[in-house]
Amino acid sequence: MRRTLRLLISLYPKSWRNRYETEFAALLDEVPPTWRTLFDVVGGALERQMKSSGLWKAAAAAAAVVVLTSVALSQLAPSPWKSEAAIRPDEAQLNAATAKILSRANLSRLIVAENLYEKDRARVAMK
Repeated sequence: MRRTLRLLISLYPKSWRNRYETEFAALLDEVPPTWRTLFDVVGGALERQMKSSGLWKAAAAAAAVVVLTSVALSQLAPSPWKSEAAIRPDEAQLNAATAKILSRANLSRLIVAENLYEKDRARVAMK
């Protein structure tokens, strides 16, 4: 949040930043980074913009406040959407696939392909 507070200094008018930015950044480093501090910084920027600039800059600052407020509120609100799914496989197909995978022929092919049980295969032939 401290990084966000430092970025919000750019909302202040350039003339104000040229004079006070260093001191204000040091002050922000000293205060606890809370939501109240964030809204105070944004409110101060909006107030400075309205006092020192034309209407279009004040409107842009107000739009920035609205966007920041919307983002903050969206992060605080719990999500009402919850997704759940239940997969119910066809038992007959599942049993047939299991039988095929675990068949003697498939297991024998796997043992030979991966060269498993080499000593046992040398002693007893696989059927």
